[in-house]
Amino acid sequence: MENTTPTIIRIRRGINGYRYSACSNNGSFIANANRLSEIRMHWAWEIRHGFVVLVRELKMDPTS
Repeated sequence: MENTTPTIIRIRRGINGYRYSACSNNGSFIANANRLSEIRMHWAWEIRHGFVVLVRELKMDPTS
């Protein structure tokens, strides 16, 4: 298996009535969710195998 750095998904304050938003490492919006567990379930396999790391930045807005 080759050495790769994991993709960072940033969890931020939600938009459009949702509590949370998932963003890429540069802040680009990916998805909305009402619970953190929804985001973890979506990327469960990738998190378990080390391809994705979730970082909570709950005070920041998406796209910032």
